[in-house]
Amino acid sequence: MELTAENKTLSFSGKVRTFINHFLSSSFTQILFLIIIKFIFQMIILGSGYRWLSADDFCRTVKSFEWLQRPVIDSGVWLTPHFWINGFVMIFVKDLFLAATIVNIIFSAANVIFFYKIAEICFDKRIAFVSALIFIFFPFQVWLSVSGLPESVFFFFVTAGIYFFLKWRFFGRSNFMLLLSALMFAFSNVFRYEGWLFSAVFILLTLLDLLKEKKLTKVILMNFLISLISVFTIAWWLIQNYIDHSNVFFFAEETTKIFKTFNTAGFMQRLVQYPTFIFFIAPITTFFSLKCILDVLKTPGITAVKIFLLFNILELSLLIIQGIFGTGGTNMISRYIVINALFFIPFAVKQSFEFKKFLTISFAVIVILINIVWSFYYPQPFREDTFEVGKIIREFDEKKYFGETGKIYFEEIQGYFDVFAVQALSNDPSKFILGDIPSAVISERKVRKDKGSSQEDLNLLEMKNYLEKNNIKLAIVKSDSYSDKLKKLSYKSEYIGDYKLFYLVEKESEFHTNSISLLPNNVIQLNENPDVINFNKLIALKNFTIDNTNFGLNPQTVILNWGAADPNIIDSLNYSEMEYERYYTALDLRKAENDSVVYSAFYRIFSDRNIEEMIENNNVMNIIVLKPFAILNYSKKYKQSPFDGGVYKLDVRVIDNKTKRDLTVYKSDSLYIPPAEDEEDTVIAGSNIIADTIITVRKKPVQKAESKIFVSYNLGTVIAMFPDSDYNKIVQMSGANIYRLLMRNGLQVFFSQRYQGDQFLNWVFNYF
Repeated sequence: MELTAENKTLSFSGKVRTFINHFLSSSFTQILFLIIIKFIFQMIILGSGYRWLSADDFCRTVKSFEWLQRPVIDSGVWLTPHFWINGFVMIFVKDLFLAATIVNIIFSAANVIFFYKIAEICFDKRIAFVSALIFIFFPFQVWLSVSGLPESVFFFFVTAGIYFFLKWRFFGRSNFMLLLSALMFAFSNVFRYEGWLFSAVFILLTLLDLLKEKKLTKVILMNFLISLISVFTIAWWLIQNYIDHSNVFFFAEETTKIFKTFNTAGFMQRLVQYPTFIFFIAPITTFFSLKCILDVLKTPGITAVKIFLLFNILELSLLIIQGIFGTGGTNMISRYIVINALFFIPFAVKQSFEFKKFLTISFAVIVILINIVWSFYYPQPFREDTFEVGKIIREFDEKKYFGETGKIYFEEIQGYFDVFAVQALSNDPSKFILGDIPSAVISERKVRKDKGSSQEDLNLLEMKNYLEKNNIKLAIVKSDSYSDKLKKLSYKSEYIGDYKLFYLVEKESEFHTNSISLLPNNVIQLNENPDVINFNKLIALKNFTIDNTNFGLNPQTVILNWGAADPNIIDSLNYSEMEYERYYTALDLRKAENDSVVYSAFYRIFSDRNIEEMIENNNVMNIIVLKPFAILNYSKKYKQSPFDGGVYKLDVRVIDNKTKRDLTVYKSDSLYIPPAEDEEDTVIAGSNIIADTIITVRKKPVQKAESKIFVSYNLGTVIAMFPDSDYNKIVQMSGANIYRLLMRNGLQVFFSQRYQGDQFLNWVFNYF
């Protein structure tokens, strides 16, 4: 029996060794494993709440949808073939977000194959496998692989082009391989303009034989002519620009205008920003690749690894030159250099394999773990209220609220691009009517164009007629002027962050009066929840989040999730007379030094829609926009900071607008007592006048009450740091507080999202 057990153990271990050896020796098995891992991780990222990278994702998706409605071949600022691919997939996949994401998932998975094969040609299977594994978890690659941007498609064609070039150069000189390489680079040219730089490098490397032959032979000439196929798509784009705009460089001139709007970078910044950004997005692999890169460059002769390296560094050099001339250099961390960072990974892995075995394994594990963690610190291109509005419209559409022909009016604000996100998330951009209502109405009056128009020129009857004529079922506005007019027309409404939704058609409720009986079963039991913060034992603060963009300094939105602690809260609304105007959330920013209130924001808690959510799930979400902290809004509207930068306490209150009093704060079913080290003064609300817009209150003293009954709850401490803030003054005023918060946020810089990194690096460039 003992011999049999020993034989079984040896047999099992032998099978394990055989499997490992087969896995390590089989490229096909490794690639299949890598693609499966990549797909699983991308699904995990999507499931964690990832919603693309920027406004560009959503704008491109809307453009793809519009192209599908009217397929044409045309030109513009963006290369249009990306719209064609997305539009084609939308024929079969009706979900716009999913269709655009699927395109990137497919191409990024295929890219793993070529990335692995290049590393295998240049080094070996071990380095290829580890490099591809790091590639899979590289954060920017992960985000782009499940985005609405064309980068993953572009990466695929560039990587495939390099692979086929290496096959041609070092495995038989087959003209077919060179032709495939030229075609891959040609396709890359119509997805990103950086592809044009790779095509230039491709042509130069094709002519390397001139160095050896010292003359132009027939073979070299033939290779050169084949390589020129890569620029045919560039020629098509220039011709298409001339046909559409009578200017072959229309796209370049328009792009330069955009860069001039955002570009404040000086010469030195334009010179070093791309290498700096590579170290920022890939600090470990870029650093460890340097020695290997130098060794490869010093090695005599033309090798596969040297060709691969030349593709990368020559294209990067051309990109730097382009940035120096101001055609691509801005203060923003650019997606342009993600592919360069990816191509440095195999060199870092090769360097790690020269260490002792345990150090090599440690290097791979550390890099992969850091990248996995970093991947979950993805950027959110818009505030939560934008996503929520898009989600609500989609739900309404699925419930046939708009019918077959109903439309949505969306008020566009100059400088904001949120309309594309709302359109894409709604899943039907064709329902939207955009533009300025006064301009449209006054145009119908046939008033002379030079007279101009404004929202004040529009009377209520004209607005009502405009909405009815265009079959508007839902109006989404931001301006107070539009909001005031729509209120006077007695449309039901609700506020979601900065958006004001007006329902022009009565929305059917899924709940009836007897549905209210569901609420008592879901009410939060205070005696069973000893830590829950609530107000007057009526409504409880279940949880909250503060959107800290801009390197974690400036909060833009605060999301509060409320739950009923008393089933009588619905009765207390008395909405038959007051609708939902009784309870308001108030957010106060108070100076840490003297507790004076410098800013307050008010928000109505209940609406028709979220009262249904409370009945069903006992959850009401309020999204409150802190306007001075929204940098885009601040820069366009305020011109200067509304109050001094510094450290502030962020407090929440609940106001009963019927009694004009603040509700008392409780912890569970006992009066709330702040921690001793963070004890706050009592805030007594007098006759608070609630407005639908954010109100700024300057240096309002906090009243102290001897009863120690607290009516505000501290959500945390935040930094107000505006573009015109005096950093030295802030540090002097705030002292240790600001250093503590800056250190806390500074430690997160390598896990920060793109725009936080922009702010940080721009600050470094300007102050150091």
